[in-house]
Amino acid sequence: MTGINKLRLGVAMKIVKGKEYFVDDQSYKTCSIDQYVHDAALIWTKDVQRPVFDVWCHVLDHASKLGEALRRELYDDAGHEVGRVAVWLISFVAKLQDESKKGHDRLFNITTPLSEMIWNKYPNCCHTCYGHHIVLPRHRGKSVPDWAGELQRCDCMLRLADVEARSEKLTDEQKEWIRTERREYARQTMPTDRAVFSLDGLEEMFYGIFQPAIFALSVESIGFHFLEEIGEISQAMTGLYSFKDKYEAKQELYEARKLDLEGEIADAFSWLFAVSNKLREIFQLADRAWDRLYPDHRVPAQPRYGEAMWVSERIWAEYQASEGVFGCRDCHRPKCECDIYLVTSPPRRKSMLGS
Repeated sequence: MTGINKLRLGVAMKIVKGKEYFVDDQSYKTCSIDQYVHDAALIWTKDVQRPVFDVWCHVLDHASKLGEALRRELYDDAGHEVGRVAVWLISFVAKLQDESKKGHDRLFNITTPLSEMIWNKYPNCCHTCYGHHIVLPRHRGKSVPDWAGELQRCDCMLRLADVEARSEKLTDEQKEWIRTERREYARQTMPTDRAVFSLDGLEEMFYGIFQPAIFALSVESIGFHFLEEIGEISQAMTGLYSFKDKYEAKQELYEARKLDLEGEIADAFSWLFAVSNKLREIFQLADRAWDRLYPDHRVPAQPRYGEAMWVSERIWAEYQASEGVFGCRDCHRPKCECDIYLVTSPPRRKSMLGS
């Protein structure tokens, strides 16, 4: 790891069998999301053999299971799936950042750290509100406030019809204005304190921005929004290799579409944190109901389910390895030792297909 990358991720690492891990039982709530990406690449080394779409299919698998659990009101199962889909999304980002990819997988090379993908889209504010209140008025010659990096609570629920139809109302030029100015604003306000990008820090940030929507929307509606963003990542991925004709397949458009993919990944994390926030509200209500039903505590004390419903807590409940570091939830090792046989190499494919 280069000195620059160590500075970006931090230097408090735990050495386990010659490997440098950031996330352990003392730091899993404070490590940055980039440190989770770093460790995921060390844990699941067989992901190198997986095509990009293979890793993405696992994201889809757990996202669908999360959606099913929410539909069936199996909120405990949903809590487990929040942790699992979070880790597969993190592993997916690690795969995008893996420079050893070959063949057409190289089309999916992304170098932007996950924390910056998120901040570029959500620089402590709702990206839609930023465009509506700052960028578009500015381009119409109106005086607008300087947000100066301060969180602005989303008011999209007050103009929901306009927000839902914004894609049809905005021209391509206006969309590019908004993205360009928001990314510049994000660059200017990028926190120097990497604690902002811890899982808990991000979850708190998104709750601060979107609390009105999280309160107003049902957990099923939030879950459907999350699944919508997962679908839009799929669409953004196909856009990196699928063009109308050879004249459209230009480097400039390709690079713009990579930014689209980064933005959709940020959206998926935003709505995943919203699912977690909504589930925590549900569990906190259950905790308070228990206290009201049994105020004298004549029955055994019950666990506080609300306190355990954070993305960081759900990951750690599933993925704590035997050495006290982030690891595989199946073999419980900091480097996955599961006997997974991937039929991806030419000899294995020939053996499987018989030709």
